[in-house]
Parts: sequence; C-alpha cells; structure tokens
Amino acid sequence: MPRHRFPEGHKYREIHGDAVNRNSPYNIWKRMKQRCYNPKLAAFKDYGGKGVKVCKAWHDYPTFRVWAIMHGWHKGLTLDRINSNGDYAPDNCQWVTKSINTWRRWHTV
Repeated sequence: MPRHRFPEGHKYREIHGDAVNRNSPYNIWKRMKQRCYNPKLAAFKDYGGKGVKVCKAWHDYPTFRVWAIMHGWHKGLTLDRINSNGDYAPDNCQWVTKSINTWRRWHTV
C-alpha cells in the first residue's frame, strides 16, 4: 500500500508526524475544531451551532497532543466531553472507546 507523502517541509509532518493516521491526535484535534468552527460541516449544528467551543489552549495542536498522550490516548479511543453541553477543554474531556461514546450520546440528558 503506498504511503502518503508530504511535501518537503510540511509543517504538521515536521511537528508531529502523525497527520496521515485517521485516529491520530492530530486528526482528532482537527475534527474537533471543525465541528465547533466550520458552519459548512453537517455536525456543526450539534457543536458550534449550540455554542460548543474549543478552549484557548487547545487551539495549539502541540498543547492538545501533550494532553492527549498524558491522559491515555491510544489508537481506538475517541475524545468524549464529560458534560455534553460543555466545551472541549482538559477538565471536560476524556478518552473512551467508540461504543462507550455512542452509548453516552444516547443515554445522557
């Protein structure tokens, strides 16, 4: 299978080297920000459209990545907001399996 090649000097490849992995902290971070700030994204209505934001510190990918690693991220986990009405922030997020995240979505009021 061919590997994706980044142009020489691509900033994300230089910073963390994990942008090609769909479940990497980088791609989780990118999708989190898109849900909150991209009104063209279908999921925006359930996140940014309801006022959910990303904390200021997490606008910086390396800061988010350090938090992710220090709080147990590994392949197969998803980012979960403990209070589903709260923002994406260190004190309101945890790593859970996709099945737990889905269950919480349907059982949290």
